[in-house]
Amino acid sequence: MPMHATASSGLQVHYRLVDVGAVRVSCTAIEGSSVIVKSPGSCTVEASQQGDSHYLAATPVRMTFEIDNMISDYSWDMPTSAALSEAPIPVTLRRETGSSLWSLRVEGPCALRAPNGADYTSVYYNGEAPYYGGGGSFNDAAHATGDANGLKGRITLAAAGTCTVYFSVNDNGNQNSITERSRKINIRAG
Repeated sequence: MPMHATASSGLQVHYRLVDVGAVRVSCTAIEGSSVIVKSPGSCTVEASQQGDSHYLAATPVRMTFEIDNMISDYSWDMPTSAALSEAPIPVTLRRETGSSLWSLRVEGPCALRAPNGADYTSVYYNGEAPYYGGGGSFNDAAHATGDANGLKGRITLAAAGTCTVYFSVNDNGNQNSITERSRKINIRAG
């Protein structure tokens, strides 16, 4: 969460997290001028300007804010077009913020390749291990393809057409769920 504070002197403003004894502290760090928020709760930030040979130090200012819910945010990398000969193609899903309970499914002439070498139509992470389903099931207990921070897997291609990859995040009580999102891969012959 970005912060914007300025000093009338033009000197740099510094930020720090302040422990005020809150039961549910939601901020974990400050990176540059952004607060890293991990969960709902309370966060207190202090802004200060230390002064220099021309200006006195400013009185530090504290601000406390409450985070009710966090929107989960993920990013994913995968091609939008691929030839059959390029299969299996990589798909990477990374958690930026929010819930670690995610699911991914595919429709069309494609499947998700599990570490056991079998192809499935879905995979979800329930907080313990990735589980593959559709056409049987497989528990990726070794976390070879995914964990709370996302998925690094492969999609197999069976025929020319369109493969639709669907992704959603479930609410774990701290974040709002992501309505299912989708991306398409145009599968070319060859």
